[in-house]
Amino acid sequence: SAARLGHLLNDLAAAWRRDGEGGLEVRVDLSCQVADASQTRAWPDETDDQARVPLELMLAIYRVTQEALTNIARHAQARHAVVSLRWHAATAAGGRAIDWAVQDDGVGVADLGSALQRGNGLAGIKERIWASGGDLDTGPARPGHPQPGWRLAAQFAWTPEAAEARRTE
Repeated sequence: SAARLGHLLNDLAAAWRRDGEGGLEVRVDLSCQVADASQTRAWPDETDDQARVPLELMLAIYRVTQEALTNIARHAQARHAVVSLRWHAATAAGGRAIDWAVQDDGVGVADLGSALQRGNGLAGIKERIWASGGDLDTGPARPGHPQPGWRLAAQFAWTPEAAEARRTE
């Protein structure tokens, strides 16, 4: 469920704070956008039957978040990172969606092409997002700032039937 995903990401952030990984402070922001997009409400809880997320997607979001935070700690010289999830209770097509983003306040990425080829970090994130039906969007978190940071974002969408079918397999 979306509630479980929220708990997993909050636990991940707490582990980063507890372990002091590279002095990086990690915050998780969760919000829920209602169908008409004019208001937000609390992140779905365990009692919300409409907030089912396919297990494979939950795992993918957890893993790309974990890898993004690892990349930030290793390369960004950042002090803060923010993980954001926005739950869309209903999309135009009648499905569900999650907007995912991770951003930091570090040095940014000078050459995206080369960053995608170095190691498996960013390239692995891009592939996992693609395999989960999303497209990776990247860019400076704060353009024009001396420490522009970096932002990774994607949207994942599915139908409630898909989440239910995978849940019962």
